[in-house]
Amino acid sequence: MGKLYKPGIASATVLVVLVLGVALWAVSAYGESISLVHAKEQPAIPLYLQSSNQETKSFVVDSDGDEDDVRLGDGQCGTNLVEDAARNAVRTEVCTLRAAIQEADASTGVGKITSDSRTIQLTRPLPVIELPLELNLKKVTLDGSRLTAPASGLHIRSKQTKIRGLTILGFSGDGILYERPAGAPLTLVNVESGNNCGWGVRAPQNALVVHGDIRTSNNGAGEGCEAGGLFIQGTITDSSDGFLETIGYNGPGLVAHDDISISLLGFESSDNKGPGLQSLFGSIAITRPNEGSSSLNVKGNEGPGIFTGLDLDFDVARDDDPGDEPLVQNIIVLGMPIIVENNGSWGILASGVGDVFLNVSP
Repeated sequence: MGKLYKPGIASATVLVVLVLGVALWAVSAYGESISLVHAKEQPAIPLYLQSSNQETKSFVVDSDGDEDDVRLGDGQCGTNLVEDAARNAVRTEVCTLRAAIQEADASTGVGKITSDSRTIQLTRPLPVIELPLELNLKKVTLDGSRLTAPASGLHIRSKQTKIRGLTILGFSGDGILYERPAGAPLTLVNVESGNNCGWGVRAPQNALVVHGDIRTSNNGAGEGCEAGGLFIQGTITDSSDGFLETIGYNGPGLVAHDDISISLLGFESSDNKGPGLQSLFGSIAITRPNEGSSSLNVKGNEGPGIFTGLDLDFDVARDDDPGDEPLVQNIIVLGMPIIVENNGSWGILASGVGDVFLNVSP
């Protein structure tokens, strides 16, 4: 990637011409290539109506296997049938993560899937998650390295989804792909996503809420892979107990279509082949949690460290094109030490008519 001008901090309309060749030089290619990957994923299980008065129940994953649910739609998670003395099937046993997701999609009243620590090597793409669900997975690793079909680790379309305690590694698509219509955020708690060909987390129409440690590393890795850490359409909100880390991508570290609003204990974006932190059409605001200590580290990226705007060669969709009216895209960092160093371009760059505020209120 070519060098841009000398590092520094800049703003105002005169900087528009300085961003040529910078920023998200491959984002449009990412969207195209990844959509082809996901086109072949396993079709979703048909939806069933949820009963409004039925008690919410949970499934407990107790197997490292990858077998299907044996009796889909009976409200039980199990890959084996258990018979009574008269050889009548009375219940199922051995609950895999695949079986739990299948049964949650097909049954009414399932609200949670839990599991203790285990590694699950998938043999096929998991079913699409279609209904509201909480995955409370304590140090579970989802390994996609043996898959022959293109797949994301988790493909989610439900409007209320929380994922806790999961590590996702080695998938040909995104670690997590969230495709719910706009307005329904995805919640992640202590999640890691790495060594995937696609993005660590991709929510093309939605906001992201994170708690605990969210770590994404070395995504977009491998031959023909071009992606980064996180790509979000809506805002990115990190709660006051969160730490967000995006390291070592074949693309940007963290990119949002709209505003990025983060209040966190720590943020690091380093060694990526694009900007460390970028908002295409919005502003970036990073603040310290109330009565908490924070740090911001953006270093060693091949593009700008922190950047609002987009490359002028970027192929913007007609609905997204702001036209001739320049956007006000500010960068605001308040109440924390800032380290922005050794990036391949500007350290901090607000294009258009934006301004930069470092530990000074706008």
